[in-house]
Amino acid sequence: MSSLLKNLDHAVVQLGQASSMDKPREQFHVIDICEQVLIEEDGINALYTRIHALNVAGLFEGTDWDHPEYLLPNLVPVTLASADKAPFCWTASAN
Repeated sequence: MSSLLKNLDHAVVQLGQASSMDKPREQFHVIDICEQVLIEEDGINALYTRIHALNVAGLFEGTDWDHPEYLLPNLVPVTLASADKAPFCWTASAN
């Protein structure tokens, strides 16, 4: 998994440096790598340690998740409800 994490870290840097025009493409690239990391053993912990960097780089920029306090619970019930049950879930205060 170390090479996968190295790729993720590099992609996060690229995302942080991307112009607003290129940001969506880089976001998708990072998300693709995150999906690969998640299926690895201890992948959730590897992502959890990087959540601040992902957020600062702009992973959620331009999406509803950029301002999670505005999300409507009835539209995203599973993800918002999970935050109370799983300590590894990202919340707005986890930066």
